[in-house]
Amino acid sequence: MPLTLNEAFWAVVRPGRIRRAVVVTTLAAAAALILAWQPPAGLSWAGQRTLAIFVIAIGLWVSKALPLMVTSMLAIILFPIFAVCPAKEAFAHFGHPAVFFILGTLILSAGMTENGVARRLALVLLRSSGRSPRSLVTGIFCFGVVASCFISEHAVAALELPIVLELAIAVRRQGAPRRLERALFFAMGWGCIIGGITTFLGGARAPLALGILEEGWKETFSFAGFALYALPVMLPVAAVGLALLQWQAGRTRVDLSAVRRLLGEEIGAMGPVSRSELGMGLLLAATIVLWVLSGPQWLAVIALGAAAIGFLCELISWPRVHEHVDWGLILMYGGAIVLGAMVVETGLAQWTGQQLLHVLSAHRVTWMFGGLLSLITLLLTEAMSNTAVVAATLPVAIPLGISMGLSGGFATLVVTLASGLAFCLPMSTPACAMMLSGGRVRPLEMLLWGLVLKVTAWAVLLTVQIAVWPWLGLH
Repeated sequence: MPLTLNEAFWAVVRPGRIRRAVVVTTLAAAAALILAWQPPAGLSWAGQRTLAIFVIAIGLWVSKALPLMVTSMLAIILFPIFAVCPAKEAFAHFGHPAVFFILGTLILSAGMTENGVARRLALVLLRSSGRSPRSLVTGIFCFGVVASCFISEHAVAALELPIVLELAIAVRRQGAPRRLERALFFAMGWGCIIGGITTFLGGARAPLALGILEEGWKETFSFAGFALYALPVMLPVAAVGLALLQWQAGRTRVDLSAVRRLLGEEIGAMGPVSRSELGMGLLLAATIVLWVLSGPQWLAVIALGAAAIGFLCELISWPRVHEHVDWGLILMYGGAIVLGAMVVETGLAQWTGQQLLHVLSAHRVTWMFGGLLSLITLLLTEAMSNTAVVAATLPVAIPLGISMGLSGGFATLVVTLASGLAFCLPMSTPACAMMLSGGRVRPLEMLLWGLVLKVTAWAVLLTVQIAVWPWLGLH
């Protein structure tokens, strides 16, 4: 039957195509406007072009006008197209260790799924803590907070990811709404991120910051001293994060008692722990121990080494890895790494931070220094890795703070803690990227809910700087 003129029109001009065209046109116009400006003093032409690429990439990521991995690949090729750097240099950043750490952890997750380890752990966890949606989400969140105090937050997120995937499947079978599945992934990511700021072991940013402080200004923090100043920030942010999760989960009307009975039967049907499950469990335990004992530069090496041992011992099979690993996530995170690296290398990050901080220093507004420094850091850490934020911001922030009568340790704590509180965009930390990997969390949802935690984190940081740190002896 022939189509009517109206049907033929909407078959060609679909609403999704119109939306995509509007988004792409708007972003292209914004980039052209940026490129048409005369570069301000201190910003190179490469930094100006990087800003245009950054606007395009962020707009496409948030709007989902293109798939996430396609946007990442586009971000990479725009650097040589815009003559910011040669193609060889742009693609070289794709080989960042974080990309291979993600790959290694996803392979291990595939092994946990293949051997039934993740399923058994998920069933036991759900049966023991899944008395209600709220208690289930609380268990996942609290485990991430506590574990990330002693293990890299990336490693904890990687350990929780296959378990959360299994839990999401289990609650979906009982007709749970998508917001509960979304809350499970938020609990995984937020718990790891918030807990990771507490000690030196939560990530590479704290050791890097302490190295900069000690090398340049001969100040330092002990392990316990750093945790003492970090806890008043971590605990309130964690409380707000848990409250948001409780609100999301509390709106669901799912009878998890039936799920628990069903899962108990499934646990019994799985029988005793098999040799492959035991082997995979021991391999994961050894991997976690090595992550705890080694430095952050060894995370990717350990992850890939553990994956290789899994293949060697026939605990992991390549067909299962090929089926389980989200290769698009690898492309997405690799492109984000390239974008973050170029933001730093072209001087865009340094220029942005210097302009804001020098305005503050010129006006001698000492009481606002910590507030603006934390705000700048909280914004920058969404656009690049937290270690890059520390490396770009701290060498400027410490001398400015000292010139205003503040200790170098004050600026170090502000930058280090704020740089770890990234909740909105996938390029900021692997935990954010993993929240998107299950398909239950949309990028715009992660951005909006993350902004709530972002504002909370800034308010908490400002309050602690004024009311708590001076009482603890930091001036």
